[in-house]
Amino acid sequence: MKSNYLNPLTKKQQVISILSALSNCNQGTVRNNEKELQDHLCEQVTSALNNETIKSYIGNWEIDKN
Repeated sequence: MKSNYLNPLTKKQQVISILSALSNCNQGTVRNNEKELQDHLCEQVTSALNNETIKSYIGNWEIDKN
């Protein structure tokens, strides 16, 4: 995610951009059923949200599994 002094990204723009990208983690993924897709997405997003670089852009986020 790049910004420059002429057009810096706001924190809100960083959050929206990264969460939007994470919502597409299952694109191109083939699984046997909806539960497997959901589990895969949860694993991918959880891993990303625990990544220190991503945390530096958007802060700490957790998935509500309810």
